[in-house]
Amino acid sequence: MKRTASVSGSRTRPRSEDAGLWLVLALGAVLMLLAAAARGDETESRVERFNATLEAGSTLRISNISGDVVAVPGREFRAVVEISATAPTRERAREVLERVQVLQSRSGDAYTLETRWPRSLFGWQRFDGRRLYRCAECKVSARYEVTLPPGVTARLETVNGEVRTRDIAGDLRLRTVNGRVEALGVRRSLDAQTVNGALEAVAAVAAPETSYKLQTVNGSVLLTLPKQARFQLSASTLNGALASTFALPRSSEEWDVTELTARPRAARSPRPARRIVVTDGGEDGVTVVDVKELEKELEKGLKEIEAEIQESAREVRQIRIVDPRRGYKAVVAGGGANVELRSMNGAITLLASGTRESEARP
Repeated sequence: MKRTASVSGSRTRPRSEDAGLWLVLALGAVLMLLAAAARGDETESRVERFNATLEAGSTLRISNISGDVVAVPGREFRAVVEISATAPTRERAREVLERVQVLQSRSGDAYTLETRWPRSLFGWQRFDGRRLYRCAECKVSARYEVTLPPGVTARLETVNGEVRTRDIAGDLRLRTVNGRVEALGVRRSLDAQTVNGALEAVAAVAAPETSYKLQTVNGSVLLTLPKQARFQLSASTLNGALASTFALPRSSEEWDVTELTARPRAARSPRPARRIVVTDGGEDGVTVVDVKELEKELEKGLKEIEAEIQESAREVRQIRIVDPRRGYKAVVAGGGANVELRSMNGAITLLASGTRESEARP
């Protein structure tokens, strides 16, 4: 009976009490959300500076994890790295920040700066296959601002962030996973790659020995070359358009259909039926089989069947393979610099200097 009364009482509770209860629950939820949002808002930061002598012909390598990498020209090399760590408490943020390292090393003519995060159980792979470790309960960022003297090759990479260069007079190799790559005023060869992001490059000169290789998976590709540039072009995209303001000749390669034709199938004489040797004359009407003769016949038959299978595998009738890529290959103005543009999901645009993207035509 008490149980029944309790149930009845709950059904007849005034609406004002229900409203008050829901208000309390709502306020509690809001406070929890605010508390959760407040966690991670404590940020500590520091700045590290690096100087080194880099002669023309040497190489600078920067390996970052989270944060942009920016390079501009200058007479001497210097790097300014702004590191920040965010955690639930200021003490934790300071602890994490102290454990973030920027390591410098030199091997031969190569100088390297590498960001190291605190170790945890979570990680992923670098471009070179080595394992990266991240802090599971914090956010770490390192932004590199680099000044490069002429003639130094730059190999700049990050995982989450942009890579940008301006007027660098040296070969460039730029890499990111999640972010945009931008190279303006390129004077030597350029090799730029990203997975999720756009690529944009502007070449100040296009010497015959230079190359421009721009590749992305999800993003557009935009390259500007001098108006009088001579080059070999190879471009392809899976989902996107190819357009240019250069007067491009007809493509030297067909991408849409590939014909594969094999030699005609040779006529074969039918395989004779196999004969099994059986001897009658056993006692009580038992049939006696010559096992040796049977094994020989089976072995011969299996060899013939295997030969037929191999022959069939070598034969290919005429096949039409539709290549889903939109591609273009041609030699422009007699050839010179090598240009390779690739995108899986994005448009590819090649501009002559002084023209606009809106003027590009397929």
